[in-house]
Amino acid sequence: MLIPKTLTIILVVLSVSVFGQQDPLFASEGQRSFWFNPASISTFNSYSISSIGRKQWIGVDGSPASIELSGAFKYLKIGGKDIPFSAGGIGGRYRYESVGFFRSHVITVPLNMQFQLSNTYISIGVSPGMHHLSFDGVWVPPTPSPDPTIPPYASTSQAKFTTGAGIQWYGRYFSLGIASTHLFQESFDEINYNTRRHYYLNGSYFHSFSNEFALQAIAVARTDAGITSVQGLVSAILGSRNKMSVGLGYRNRDALIGAVTARFDRFYCGYFVEYLNSVLSNATFSHEFRVAYELFDQNL
Repeated sequence: MLIPKTLTIILVVLSVSVFGQQDPLFASEGQRSFWFNPASISTFNSYSISSIGRKQWIGVDGSPASIELSGAFKYLKIGGKDIPFSAGGIGGRYRYESVGFFRSHVITVPLNMQFQLSNTYISIGVSPGMHHLSFDGVWVPPTPSPDPTIPPYASTSQAKFTTGAGIQWYGRYFSLGIASTHLFQESFDEINYNTRRHYYLNGSYFHSFSNEFALQAIAVARTDAGITSVQGLVSAILGSRNKMSVGLGYRNRDALIGAVTARFDRFYCGYFVEYLNSVLSNATFSHEFRVAYELFDQNL
């Protein structure tokens, strides 16, 4: 049909501000680690495996979709056997994203070193990897006249080296970090697509009122070429062992967030829904699922 195809093309062009930010928007961000900050892996967890599936703008043809698979563990401990003054974390991360005709595959190897600072820790990390971007579709210009801004091809792809870096200060009940992705602002000449360096500020805080009730707050702010996005989520955590939580959050000018999670010993699962009311989303919903297996660091 003409309308869905036209809508897909419009979404791809307009979504430069969404996909053009080039990094995914995960409502579940900050559940133990932050994907964009390599300093956050293997901090609260000695071992973790996580998966995220996300679909934005439900019911809209060509809307963004993301899948992420990751794992990390503490591979190195230096100093005391029980409470080492330094430790190292290493992991692997794969992320797939699609928006209209675009497909993105990113594979990174985040790693960090964590140093004890009194009763807290400072972690410094990097995340080198490869970014593969492809375009598979046909542009339909409004007139038959050639337009130099429209690529003359129907399908092409290109891969580039990418890396990020970050630092995080954390303790048993809090974390505070700063990070950057696309440090080298890789340029995909064959697709006429340029990435931009992103900057992130992340934080979390956990406060326990009793053995059966606690509150957790998670916030992420990011900026790219003057575009700033701020996201926050506050969750009420219930139960002492198999914890369950319900949360509410907000992303500025974009979405209201709801969350329901459950933890069964070392297994974690969560469902996150967003009500989107931006210009592009036109009052629709996004759904996100997160499943993880985590072994907590007993030193914390």
